[in-house]
Amino acid sequence: MQGRGEAGQKVIDDALAVQEAGAFAVVMEMVPADVAAEAERQLAVPTIGIGVSNATTGQVLVWQDMLGLNGGRVPGS
Repeated sequence: MQGRGEAGQKVIDDALAVQEAGAFAVVMEMVPADVAAEAERQLAVPTIGIGVSNATTGQVLVWQDMLGLNGGRVPGS
């Protein structure tokens, strides 16, 4: 998990810097829901979440995880 506590602002600042550099979207993986929601609010480009919550513009769904083909390991645990 990235962006817990005070590190959350760094995630947002980095996302804004990537946008300013010309990115057409920002992908966030394993970021707290409140950080993802704040990044979504501040960014003009779409945000894509992987294990982030529904606070992003879009979601990545890994089909192996969806079907339980993960060898017993649960992502994020």
